[in-house]
Amino acid sequence: MTPYQKWKWPRIHTAKWCLHPGTNAGADGSDSDIKHVIFRYAEVLLMAAEALNESKGGPTEKAYSYINAVRARARYTPQGVQNYPADLATGMSQTDFRKAVQEERRIELAFEWKRWYDIKRWGQVVDAFTRQGAYESQPKVKDFHALMPIPQDEIARNTNLLPQNPGY
Repeated sequence: MTPYQKWKWPRIHTAKWCLHPGTNAGADGSDSDIKHVIFRYAEVLLMAAEALNESKGGPTEKAYSYINAVRARARYTPQGVQNYPADLATGMSQTDFRKAVQEERRIELAFEWKRWYDIKRWGQVVDAFTRQGAYESQPKVKDFHALMPIPQDEIARNTNLLPQNPGY
């Protein structure tokens, strides 16, 4: 097994994809036989917390319990139980709770290929790439980039006059 320091992208946080890469893996650790989507219980809890916040007009006791369960699990480390991240304090507004869930998803689901779908769903594509301090600045990103262009041969074959997505 190649140590992570010698991988093409030497980042330990991507180890879950590279520790057991299989027979088709690249020698530098940049590929893996793991091609399936991982759907974890933490994601289910965060989806439920988000859904309750949106459907009830603000966070409920159950919504807090879901996000705090994810945080409680994160406190268990090889060095023992930590105090961080602390549970969310109750009394948040719907907007503040929404932001807390979005940040929790960003951190908890890092490198699990969920982020793009989240920022699309939340209508944050342009902001995520163009705001000051963006993680990966792409100043030419526009609203229409949330959708891919429909292939021209698909448009030509469609008898219902399928329109091209805006911007393409």
